[in-house]
Amino acid sequence: MLIKLAWRNLWRNTRRTLLTILALSLSLIFLILTLEIYDYMMLQSVKDTLSRFTGHARLSRKGFFEEFKLSMSIPVDSFPSSLRGNPEVEGYTPRLMTFALISSGNETRGIQLLGVDTSGEKRTTRLLSAIEGRMDASGNDIPCVVPGKPVLELMGRDIGDTLFVVGNGWDGSIYAEDVLVCGVFETGNPSIDASTALIEISSLQKVLNLEGRAHYFVIRLRHPMKALRWKSSVRIPEGMELKVWQEWMKSIWEIIRIWGILKIIFGLIFYMAVVLIAFNSLMMAFFERRREFAVILALGMKRYLLFLSVFLEGVIMGIASIVIALPLSLIIAITLRKFPIDLSGLLTTTSWEGMHIIPRISAMLNPENYWISTGLLFLLVIISSLAVAVRVLWIDISSTLRERMV
Repeated sequence: MLIKLAWRNLWRNTRRTLLTILALSLSLIFLILTLEIYDYMMLQSVKDTLSRFTGHARLSRKGFFEEFKLSMSIPVDSFPSSLRGNPEVEGYTPRLMTFALISSGNETRGIQLLGVDTSGEKRTTRLLSAIEGRMDASGNDIPCVVPGKPVLELMGRDIGDTLFVVGNGWDGSIYAEDVLVCGVFETGNPSIDASTALIEISSLQKVLNLEGRAHYFVIRLRHPMKALRWKSSVRIPEGMELKVWQEWMKSIWEIIRIWGILKIIFGLIFYMAVVLIAFNSLMMAFFERRREFAVILALGMKRYLLFLSVFLEGVIMGIASIVIALPLSLIIAITLRKFPIDLSGLLTTTSWEGMHIIPRISAMLNPENYWISTGLLFLLVIISSLAVAVRVLWIDISSTLRERMV
């Protein structure tokens, strides 16, 4: 009966009720879509950055990424069987690296020569998809290199030209080689593109006198956001070191970790204005019916029943707005997921802490965004309804009935 009474009371002023429900629904839709878009921009940018170059995890000799010594190499066939058969590992590939000088004419630049295995990279990263040209050195008398686009532009050379590379072998020997530019790559990360040149791992092994050796393995994981938990559950051989992406992108990971709390704070701020509208609507309805409430109480209705009736009016509006907003926001999010809005014509890709953010509007379809947004709205509606309904308990029947009707 109370629900039926509250429902009928809501439609005594149809326009006000509809506007309040519409305001609540739109606020819920906008908050869900905002969180979905932010999630996509943050999490998808991280995943895209990792899959382009670094991978989700790296396995090397202990201390290699602090010292970068050429002598700290490992056999290319030494990938642990415990990781090879791990269901979380989707792929792995060896890499060999050294620092060298690359020159052409009067231009000389320090670069990182990165030896990659083409078949392994295809299973593990999308690095090869960023190459214009080829990596294959077959048919050439000299090794092929694929420098980053900024490197090649600085050298003033193009694909098919020759560069000169000078560096040290692992045993202290000096190598000086002519190399052929077989292609150029661009990952979108300026710090990598401007300082790296790719080369077949077999060619670099010969140059460094490290045949059959690599410096580290790049690993692709099925669930990269759970990399830290995965790392704690696996065993690696003594003397080896396993690092996951959260350990070399600490700033990004800290932001992702606190993003769940920030969602709640952001939602509360986002809802503040619209909840005040709902509260004002309920207060107006209360003052319009204050004399009626006094009459009902004088006729013997219990105060707590009248309190529940007024409280349920706000709850019903909150539920109605949720029922309307959830399917609409889901439909819009799915549409954005299937048909993202590309803003690359207006904005450029930006980089921060090793992550490049793609100017694209899409949705992550994260269930957390729906229950956080819905829960916050319903909680605030309940608080507003209680703040209005509690006034019923304070109505002075005699003084209210003596008041002059306007």
